[in-house]
Amino acid sequence: MQSEAQGGVPDDAIILRRVPSRHIDKTRVSPRAWKWDKNGKLKIESGAFTDSADGDPMSCRLDVPGAEQALLDEVEDVEERSRCAIVELLAGELRKLGLEVYVDSPDDDPSHVAVPGDKAPVRNALRKHCMVRREPAMPPRDPHGV
Repeated sequence: MQSEAQGGVPDDAIILRRVPSRHIDKTRVSPRAWKWDKNGKLKIESGAFTDSADGDPMSCRLDVPGAEQALLDEVEDVEERSRCAIVELLAGELRKLGLEVYVDSPDDDPSHVAVPGDKAPVRNALRKHCMVRREPAMPPRDPHGV
């Protein structure tokens, strides 16, 4: 297992991840409503915790001032930005699941964190460990009236 010294991210550091609306579970009754579990927690789909399609590691940010807004600013479509959730995970919990966590500073951004590795075996655990920090706006109305 990776130590915090190897990644430059302490185990107790809060890691933020933006979750697009396509990875937030919707009810079967209405595509205009998000799904909540019995404890009132927004249901995030396990697909929210994958590496980029281009092979880059899962991108997150350290919880520092401005990090939440920076995650949202990465989404160009203003409507989709409002439908994104922000979840938080602890770096130590990610490491306990066998994932690496390290500062990866593209463009000299010291809050950018990479989480590489095969997440398929631990996606459900990631989903269960995440805490929703920012709830999304409601999904848009279906133009076909569904």
